Amino acid sequence: MKETLIQEKLFNEDLTLKTPLDEETDELIITGRFPPVMDTSGLVLSKRIMLAGKKVDVICGDYDLKKDETFYKLIKNFINEKFIVSSNSDTIYGIQTFRKEGMELLHAFDKEYDKIYSRSWTLGSHFLALDYKIEHPDVKWTAEFSDPMRVDINNKLRKDSEIVFNDDEYLEKINKQISDLNQQNSYDFPLITKYDSRYFLTEYLPFLFADEIVFTNKNQRQIMLKRFPFDMKSYVIRKSKISRHPTLDEEFYHIMESDYHVDEDYVNFGYFGTFYGKRHWEHVILAFEMLEEDIKEKIKIHIFSNEDLLIKDLISNTSLEEHIIINQTVDFLEFLNLCTLMDVLIVNDTITENFFDKNPYLPSKYADYLGSKTKIWALCEKSSIMNTFEIDYKSDITLFSSSATTLKEILKDFGLESNAEFDDLELIRHYQNRLTTLNDVFYSKFLQKEFWNKRYNDLNSETLTLKREHDQLTKQFDEKSSKLDYVGGEFDEIHLQNTQLKEYNYELQKALAESNSNFDNLKKEHLKLHNITKNSFKHNEESNDMIDLYKEEIIGYKQDESLFNRLISNPLSRMYIRYKIPRKEREVTRKLFEKVKYSSWFNRYYYIHQNNDVDKFCWYKLLSPELHYVCHGIDEDRRANAYEKRKLSKKALLKILEHKK
Repeated sequence: MKETLIQEKLFNEDLTLKTPLDEETDELIITGRFPPVMDTSGLVLSKRIMLAGKKVDVICGDYDLKKDETFYKLIKNFINEKFIVSSNSDTIYGIQTFRKEGMELLHAFDKEYDKIYSRSWTLGSHFLALDYKIEHPDVKWTAEFSDPMRVDINNKLRKDSEIVFNDDEYLEKINKQISDLNQQNSYDFPLITKYDSRYFLTEYLPFLFADEIVFTNKNQRQIMLKRFPFDMKSYVIRKSKISRHPTLDEEFYHIMESDYHVDEDYVNFGYFGTFYGKRHWEHVILAFEMLEEDIKEKIKIHIFSNEDLLIKDLISNTSLEEHIIINQTVDFLEFLNLCTLMDVLIVNDTITENFFDKNPYLPSKYADYLGSKTKIWALCEKSSIMNTFEIDYKSDITLFSSSATTLKEILKDFGLESNAEFDDLELIRHYQNRLTTLNDVFYSKFLQKEFWNKRYNDLNSETLTLKREHDQLTKQFDEKSSKLDYVGGEFDEIHLQNTQLKEYNYELQKALAESNSNFDNLKKEHLKLHNITKNSFKHNEESNDMIDLYKEEIIGYKQDESLFNRLISNPLSRMYIRYKIPRKEREVTRKLFEKVKYSSWFNRYYYIHQNNDVDKFCWYKLLSPELHYVCHGIDEDRRANAYEKRKLSKKALLKILEHKK
């Protein structure tokens, strides 16, 4: 077995850092999936964060997927604040939810970052990053692409069945940014439309506005720019860089020591990860199958994959069944340690030769294998970027002879000399046909599983949305039930106060008779005051407007019985405040009403004629516009006069009127 030499450890046994990092952070990581969710994109970002050695803030989606709580304990050492958005899918609704709720959370947190970093998959991360970039133009935005977005693994365009952004305001906002970019730099980049696919926009918008674009390999960059519908090559390349998947330091491979048994008397091959048609093993399985029996007796192949049942079907009725040990996937830290226990780790390219000029995919697993110091056997496509690396063992994934030769070379290095000729063409054809057929069935089942997983995630997203709506309705129901209980408990008090109200009504009738006899005198007095005021402000345009409104108010008194309201509404108004306004707001509302009622700041005629939707009989005949304003108008952002444009709370307005002469 390999000897390990680990320098001074960074972590305690409880997975906390021995030397905690500075709490201050200037960078925000934006990603759809992040630990504890087990996801390749989240793991790649986590490794980048840990290798940078600085704390960051993270905003991510809320995905109901398999969790890795152990690794999450580790990465939390590097996280200051973590925001979770309810979005959990790459549907159009999911993207919109992610960007909108994400910005709401960031607004509430109220912190400006120097740097933001977004990664796809998932799709929503780049859209949220763009929204933040537009609001904070000076932030440095780095956008990373794990794979091509616009095309699938068969180099076919991904399309949407519905309009992505049926939101004119959003389209106008983005297109203004594109127009400004074109105008300032003499570019001619097209504006976006509501018919553009989400996959196109996931590439196009970061290409335009990110300050730095990260690709995992040069083939990926070349393919993405070549397949793009218009030429952005020079523009993107100038601000792009190639950054392979990160490899962690040796200590990480020994934080968790696995109790999985690996017998050192065998040559142990290990494979971790997805196992499906585009990454197939027909030639490798056939090469193992055609070895001499005494050689096979000294070999163990350890496979860790979620497709365990499908793999069993693939190797059924072969002599390898007793030599292949199939396991479920394990947590990330245990996986790292298991890599160190194997003799040879197998990694394979995705087969793309019939679809792409060059293979744009780089398996992220290769970076994890590399840090284990275990020998690696890479099954490569000729055009792949992995085929250009210096690796212990490499074979052509499309050629059986290449896999067979490499296998014999590996076994020889481990002291097992195989004399297998691999020249029984009939047997080779038999096994190849059988394995290929099984692999096609395997791939079909894999696609079915992917489809139902996606369907499950979409339905789960819809379920969460319905649950939030249900919770909101339940809350409203509880509030109304509470109010009903409160009203029922005070019924006797209301009955008593109703009797008092009748007495007030008698007093109001007397006041009405007196007000009618004095109304004409009051009208003359106000008209005289109007003429004096008009003459004194005849050279001031703004003041003239105010006087005209005041004149209209005075004349309007007769039409809507303003004097009647002023003289009889006070007791009713106080009763209304007492029984209609919640207790916690009752006192400030009462004080504000008294101030507004006698203040020239409130223009009754302006308020009456600017708010035609208000029930005039209730508020202008029986009660008063002042009462409507303090009880409802403030909350509804109604204006009290022609010149006051501020949105004031009741407390703020009361404070202003108390200091007003």
